[in-house]
Amino acid sequence: MAAKKEAEEQFTVEALADEMKIDTAIFAGVKAFMGWASGRMATKKEFESAVKDFLGAPLRGKAVK
Repeated sequence: MAAKKEAEEQFTVEALADEMKIDTAIFAGVKAFMGWASGRMATKKEFESAVKDFLGAPLRGKAVK
C-alpha cells in the first residue's frame, strides 16, 4: 500500500490549476473551500476531486431540500 501512495506523483495546486486551465476565480474558491494554502502539494486525482466538490457545493453551504 505504501508503494502505491509513493507512486502517485504530487504537484503544487498552482501547477495543477494551470495544467487543467482552471479559472483563477474558481481556483481561489477551491483553495478557500478546501482550506488549502498556496504551494500545497496534491495528486491530480485529489485536485480534480476538490474542484468537482467545490463546483457542486451549494452557495450558502447548506443543502437545498
